[in-house]
Amino acid sequence: MIASLVLGISLLQATAMPAANQNPTSGIWESSTSLSPGDTFPHFKLTRAPGTTVHPMNDVDLKGHRTVFAIIAPFCPHCRKEATVLTGLKAQYAGKLQFIFASVGNAKDTKSFVHDMGLTDCTYLGGLPIAVGANVHHLPLLLFIGDDGKVAYVQHHEVTPELEQAILDAFAEGKPMPDEGKPIPTGPAPCAADGSSTCDVPAKPTGR
Repeated sequence: MIASLVLGISLLQATAMPAANQNPTSGIWESSTSLSPGDTFPHFKLTRAPGTTVHPMNDVDLKGHRTVFAIIAPFCPHCRKEATVLTGLKAQYAGKLQFIFASVGNAKDTKSFVHDMGLTDCTYLGGLPIAVGANVHHLPLLLFIGDDGKVAYVQHHEVTPELEQAILDAFAEGKPMPDEGKPIPTGPAPCAADGSSTCDVPAKPTGR
């Protein structure tokens, strides 16, 4: 109970102040994290989300696999849009990439996400401590983890489905990752990583 309270307070503090050069009401998915390519992915424990067929896993299970690791909030529209894109692509990478969706939400909300997205084979509970530890400000956050357990690439914002596939292709084949280019302007505003955010945050009035 105390640990959960401390995590919640820490995350609220982390999300209260946007990262440098990041406008949380911009209507652009532009996530941030303290993790960078070359960093060892932090220790974690994920548990089975309701409605899924997965088994509990931890950071040790990343070794030997190239992993697309998505930290999501169940009702974040950006997270759902990204999940839809990845769902349409992930079958092409069977045996090459494993996909993990780590929810920062509770069991009930995550069950709704699983039902709506059909991601019964790769959705877990337990994303909140990871988000706190990695200093994540907005969701979704896509992290590409190499088979050595280290971060290979961080995808900071939404890309076109074609570029998403090019990124996945490069990662699966061990080639240099394509540049994301400029973020795509899409409303509503990014979702705060506390999992309870109102994604329709109105833009702050500008001074005249």
